[in-house]
Amino acid sequence: MVLSLTQKQEITSVLFKYAEGYKKKDVRAMLDLCSQTITGFGSGVDEVYDGRQQVQEALTRDLKQADEISIRFFGTKCYGDPVVAWLSTGCTFNALVGNERMIMDGRMTAVLKNTGSRWLIEQIHFSMPFGGQEPGQSYGRMRT
Repeated sequence: MVLSLTQKQEITSVLFKYAEGYKKKDVRAMLDLCSQTITGFGSGVDEVYDGRQQVQEALTRDLKQADEISIRFFGTKCYGDPVVAWLSTGCTFNALVGNERMIMDGRMTAVLKNTGSRWLIEQIHFSMPFGGQEPGQSYGRMRT
């Protein structure tokens, strides 16, 4: 089976709610979209998540360090079946940290599970393209 249009809309609405949580700096709203056993990675070397508590700590840190923050998703692709879905999307974080406006372009993937009443994020991964790797090249300037 494949996802119905309604199911795809339900799944992409999770992204919009996630973005709304960032903009409102509402950790609880974002955590409500995650399963208890969520795993994943952020872009920082220490951003490894195993369970909702670690995601809560990471989100709290994100929001505490930014005076303003928002995220925009684009180019979202969503596939799956009525029980499990996966998505990939481009994203742009826009943050005000002190007096500095920061824009972080990235990519995000997620796996969501249908609980019967709603979709929850089970796995999430945010990354930024490696600036040392030129287009068309498989390897970039690395540490030696």
